[in-house]
Formats: sequence, C-alpha cells, structure tokens
Amino acid sequence: MATHDPTATDLDALLGGDNDWRRFLPWAGGIALLIIAALTTYLLTSGSDTVAAVEPEPTQATTGSITSTTSLSGTAATAQAADLTFGSAGVVATVDVAVGDPVSAGDVLATLDNTEAARQLETAQISLDQAEASLAELLSDPDAADLAAAIQSLRSAESQVASSELSLDRLLEPAAAADVLAAEQAVANAISQLSTAEAALADLREGPTDADVASAQASVASAESQLANATLGEQTSFGALDAAQNAYCAFPEGLADLCATWALPLSAENIGRLEASEADASTFLIATIDPFIQASVAYEGALASLEAATASLESATARLEDAQAAASPDALFRAEQSVTAARNNYDVAVLRLEELKAGAEAIEVDQAQTSLASAQASLTSAQARYADLVGGADVTDIERAQQSVRLAEIGLERAQEGLEDVQVIARFDGVVGAVNVGVGDQVTANTVAISVNTPERIVIDLTVSEAEVLDLAVGQVGLATFDAVGDTQYPVRVTSISTIPTVASGVVTYAVEAVILEVGEIAEVTADLQALATGGGATDFAALAAAAGGGGFGGAADGSALRGDGTGRAAGGQAGGAGPAGLLGDIELPEGVTIQDVFAALAAGEDLPAGIELPEGFELPAGFADRLAGGGAGTGTGAGLATLADENRQLPLAGMSGSVEILLGTRDDVLLVPSSAVRAQGSTSYVVIENDEGEFERLTVVTGESSGANVEVVSGLEPGATVWLNASAPASEDFSLQNVDVSQPDDAQQPPAGFPPGGFGGGGGGGGGGGRGGAQ
Repeated sequence: MATHDPTATDLDALLGGDNDWRRFLPWAGGIALLIIAALTTYLLTSGSDTVAAVEPEPTQATTGSITSTTSLSGTAATAQAADLTFGSAGVVATVDVAVGDPVSAGDVLATLDNTEAARQLETAQISLDQAEASLAELLSDPDAADLAAAIQSLRSAESQVASSELSLDRLLEPAAAADVLAAEQAVANAISQLSTAEAALADLREGPTDADVASAQASVASAESQLANATLGEQTSFGALDAAQNAYCAFPEGLADLCATWALPLSAENIGRLEASEADASTFLIATIDPFIQASVAYEGALASLEAATASLESATARLEDAQAAASPDALFRAEQSVTAARNNYDVAVLRLEELKAGAEAIEVDQAQTSLASAQASLTSAQARYADLVGGADVTDIERAQQSVRLAEIGLERAQEGLEDVQVIARFDGVVGAVNVGVGDQVTANTVAISVNTPERIVIDLTVSEAEVLDLAVGQVGLATFDAVGDTQYPVRVTSISTIPTVASGVVTYAVEAVILEVGEIAEVTADLQALATGGGATDFAALAAAAGGGGFGGAADGSALRGDGTGRAAGGQAGGAGPAGLLGDIELPEGVTIQDVFAALAAGEDLPAGIELPEGFELPAGFADRLAGGGAGTGTGAGLATLADENRQLPLAGMSGSVEILLGTRDDVLLVPSSAVRAQGSTSYVVIENDEGEFERLTVVTGESSGANVEVVSGLEPGATVWLNASAPASEDFSLQNVDVSQPDDAQQPPAGFPPGGFGGGGGGGGGGGRGGAQ
C-alpha cells in the first residue's frame, strides 16, 4: 500500500485509492457545501438572467513589453511662491500690480518714497565712474598724441637750456675780436642804409626835374616806334605764313588739320608731324613743307616782338606819368618810415658795439642765470612726464587707485541696497497672489507687501517610505490624478529626491517632488506616457501625444494593459505608432495659432487657420478625424485634446491631494500571456494547452512580473504557443487538497458564464477597456 504525505495528497488518489475513502467524506461534503454556497452567491448577485456557458477561447503567447510602477500620494503646490517685503520702513509711494497680474523676475512691484536713496545712488555711481577713469588712465598705454607732445616738450626744454647756458657763457666771457669787428661792420651798414633812405626822402620832397621828364618822354617815343615796327612785322609775317599754308594745303595729300587757320602758328608737335610726313610725300608737296615751317617760325617770332614792344610802351608810359606827377602822400610816408627804420637799426648797432666793448652788467648776468634755472626746471618736468608715459604708472599709485575703485564699488553696492530696500522686486516669473499694501500706507521693514507664486507651474510634494525611495530616481515619469479635478491625468516628472529622512511616530519617510509637465515638455516623454496610459485616461494621452507630435495609442487585439500594479483599470490598448502630428511637428505656427487649432479644423473639415500650410501629401490616418472630433483616441472617457493638449487646461490648485503612479522601468521582448490564462496549482503556475489528441492538459510555467492584464512567462512556454482561456484540464498526479480552491471545483476554475474573459478589465482589442479587474 502506497504511503502519501498528508500535505500533498491528490484528491483523485483519495477518492480512488486503497485507503478508506469514507474517512474523507466529511472533507468532500465540506467542499461540496462550499461550492454550492459559492454558486448560490454568484447566482444571487448576478440577477435572474440565465447564465450562458463560456466557450474555451484560444490565444497566443506573444512577445512584448512589461512595465514596473509604484503608486504614491501627495499634495499639489506651486513650483515657486514668495512673500515679498520692503527692506526698510517708510511710506508706500507706488503699487504697480494687482492680484492676478503676471510679473517677470526683476520687475519692481511697489516702492516707498525713494528720493534720498536715489540721490545717494547717483552720487555713488559718479564716484565709482571717476575712480575707474583714474585707474584706467594709470593702466592704459600712452596715447600716441600725448607721447609725441611729451617728446616735443622734452626737446624744446633741452634746446632752451642750451640757449640759456650759451647766453650766460657769453655774458661771463670777454667779447671776442670777431664779435667786435662784426658789430663795427653792422654800424657802418646801418649808416649807409640811413644815408640812402634820407636821400630818397629828399628826392621825393623836391619832386622830378625837367631832365627826368624829358628822358621819360624820349623813352615813350622810342617804345611807340618799336611797337609800330613790331605790328608791321607781325602783319607781314602772317601774310607770308598764310601764303605758305595755302601752298601746302593745295595738295590733297597734306595733313588736313593743319590747313585750319586756328592752327597757326604751328606747334612744335605739328612741326614734327610735317617733318615726319616728308618721307611719304610727293616732291611737290615736300617743296611746300619747309617754307610752311619757316613762315610759321617767323610769324611766332613776330608775335613775340609785338608783345615785347607793347610791354616796353606800357613801362615807358608809366615812368613818364611818374616823372610828371608830384610825390604822393603814400610814397612820402613810406620813405619817412624807411628813414626811421634805418635810424633805429643804426642806434641798435651802435649800442651793441658799445656793450661788446664795455662787457656784461651784473643785472644781465643775474637775469641770464635766472633764465637758465627756469629752463632746467622745465627740462626736469618734461623728462619726468616722458618717463611716466614710457615706463607706466608707479605701483603705489596703481594700488592706491585700485583701493579707491573698490571703496567706490562698496559705496555703490550700499546705495543700491538702500534703493532696493525701498522696492518690492519680483524674484521670478509668476502671478501676483496677494497685495497687502496701498499707496500712502506707513509700513515697517519686513512687512509682507505682495505675494507672488507660479499657478501655471505646479509641483506635487510626495511622501515616500523607506521601502519606496530606493526605487525612485530624478527624471522618472508618471501620471497624476486629483479627485477634485476629475478623470484628467497629468504627466509628471520627478525633479528632486531628498536623502534627509523625516521620522514621525517611528515611521521614516522622505520628501520627493514631481513637477506637472507643460504641453511643450510632454512630447519628450511620450514613450513613457504610452507605457503608463491606462483605462479611460488612454484617450487623453492619445490625443495629447498626437498634438505634441508623438505617437497615438491604438487598441491591442489581446486587450493587454500597460499598467503593472496587477489591480485595476486595464487599458485595453497598447502603444501605437506615430500620430498624425508627427507629420505636423515642423510646421510654422503664426502668432496666436496653436497645433490644437489645426487639428480642430482638420477634424471639423473646416478651413485651416490663416498662415498654415500642411506638408505636401499630408493626410489624416483613417478614423483619426473621428477620434479628434470625439475628444480623443479610442472610445474611452478622457477629456481629450481640449484638456491636456491645451495651454489653458485646468491645473490642480495648491493644496489639492492627488495620487501619482511613477513608471519605474520597462522591459522589452518578454513573453506575455493574458493573466486569465495562468492558474495556480499550489506554488506551481500552469496554463491550459491542447495536446496532440485534442485534449486539454496543464502545462507548468514559471511566471515573472504581472501588468494586470498580462503575465510574464519566464520559462515553460515558447513564443507563439497557443494557450486556452475558459478551458479546464485534469489535475496532475501531485494535485492535493491544499491546492484546491474550495470556492469552486476544479472543472470550474474559470469565471462563470457571462463574466468578461480574463476577469473584470482587459477585454478585446480596441479603444479603452473598462471596469476593474486583475489577474487570477
């Protein structure tokens, strides 16, 4: 007789073996009662409708992705908030904002009376500018003009010193014989000049003599005779030249331009041309060339004689007029001035001669020495100026100037702080949440005047246990929901994880922050959102992903969920391909037009907004217009394009409580079967397959993670293998009582007729699945 472990006794063995089966009747009776109770409960709760039989359904093991998530809870808060205060007491002069106004970082929102602070700031700025200018002058290279001027000053000073030294030396030394001789000669020359000037003055005062007039008249007569002869000679020579020109021009082969009368007399160039033309000219023409040239030369001489005779007559006539006229007052004045100048020159020459013979006086020596000292001082100054420009500023001067600049900077900083103390300045871009002061109010330092926050940038403060914090990382993506906002799911990203624990009542938690992503940021994490999309929320992200240029969400034939908590809302779909906005991701949007406007027009079949041009060949995928018009993809209940893909979407308010599901990771290329296809026999999992004889049998498998609708099969099953849903198979030999679910018999280890395949949730492919359910 076989011996069995009481904890592993198979029910078939108990009923058909050698043991006395009667001792197990109480067990069997109990089991039967439990089964009857379970069926009765189901029938009572399922209504009076007839329960239809559920037919076995085949499905294939497929390769896909499975995600790991964690669910957290937290509270919404604005990303930034600040209570802004004045830094000093005073009277409010201006309040430039109201509640709800947008502000930018650096905006002045309110001010106190700042007259004195502004004056101090202006003074401090001027002091700093002056100190910086002085330092810059010390550190800068010399200007070319300044250097040239310094060099010129140095050379001039050197020349002045040399001249002063020479003058002093001459005073101190006896006069040289050559100098005395030169002085005596200068006196003699001055006497001669004075005598000449006095004689010329006397002649002017006496007037011209009769002889002078007669001589001038004779000169005029002679000039007139010369002019008459020159005039006759010019006329005669021109006649000869005209005849020679006519003789030359009688021949057609002559130079035509020389036959014009204005070409006379011939220029040197034309004479050269005539001479050169003799080489090719006929004998007759050559006979006219030389006379033509000679007549031109003679005529040119006659013209010169006529011009000279005319000038001589004019000169003789002027002399006659001078001889006949009395001296003019002007001429007398000039003559008198010449006499005065000549007498002064004589006096200076005599004085110089006397000084040379007498030697220098003491006062002259003193003056010369003073001039030399002054010239040497100028030279020293010029040398120092040049050295400063070439060698640069002194180190001590530079350090002193740098200290002055630093002191001026400190003064300016204090003045700026003083001005800022009378201002309320926005620290970041945001919206005014409260204004607590008005113009004319007397306030004290640190009075909260204006509050600013960022209602368009919401974060969620999460409290995470010590068991959960190690699975989190900055940058992970999740979905947040808030009961107060409805069914909307908000894409979030983890932005910070505190490593400082908070201990309360012996429980250790850590602070984690996640930010709700803006519409423009969602496209960056579309793939992760697709992995997280669940239930009706899938509709939201199908439309949102399309609007952001990412992929949409299509239904999967197996109704697989992408959520990994094993509990609830099956998505009934899987990540789809690129949505239509993938084709529109690069179009240029005019100001005031959003991608949502474009899709709304496409969905409604209306004209596109002005300025929008679709890519060539663009077409909406089949059915997508209906999905947009219906509020999203699939048939779920999400808010769709009008909510999450809208810049004006409703965000949760600070203080609202919410739940966040964080995507911890996704594994690809894993073998998946529906959760309803996996059964448990003790600690062993199995699926039902069909053998070669067409009978159902149990196949042991090793399972891994579950996504709720799907279960990972680690081993025991090949991709593409067919497993059966709603089918029962005989228990294996090691099937024992403790492996039996006492709520239903082995042949009823499937949901009763009328239940959705795979339990609540899951379901066939298509849009959003419904209901709440999970793996069995």
